[in-house]
Amino acid sequence: MNDFQAWVSGNVATAVRHRVAASGTHVADFRVASTRRWRARGGEDRESTSFLSVRCFGPLADNVASSLAIGDPVVVAGRLEIEENERDGKRYRDVVMIPSGVGPNLALGTTTFRRTVEGSGSRAA
Repeated sequence: MNDFQAWVSGNVATAVRHRVAASGTHVADFRVASTRRWRARGGEDRESTSFLSVRCFGPLADNVASSLAIGDPVVVAGRLEIEENERDGKRYRDVVMIPSGVGPNLALGTTTFRRTVEGSGSRAA
C-alpha cells in the first residue's frame, strides 16, 4: 500500500479537542499554523500563514491531548487526506493530516519524554 506522507512544522493554533467517538476510539483534533517569512523584491518584509487540521487516533490522541497547548512548537508527520464537507449549503474540501507521530520542535526548546503505559492512557512514573 502506498500512502502520501508529509510533515509540517509550526505552532499549535487551537486548543486540542479530545473526545471518544461512538466506536470507542479516542480522537484528538487541533490545527497547526505555519508561517513563511521572506523579503520581497522592494525590500519589505512579508509573511504568509497557512493552517492545517490534524486528527489523531488512539493512544496518540490521548498523549497529544495531555501534552500540547496553544502556541507549542510542533513537528507533525503523517498522511494527508481530503475530506468533503457541506456548510451553509456549499460543499468544501478540507485537507486533514492523520499523523503517525507528533512531537515538540526541539530546534526551539527542550523537553522531557515520559513513556505512557500501554493501553492505559496515563503516564508512566
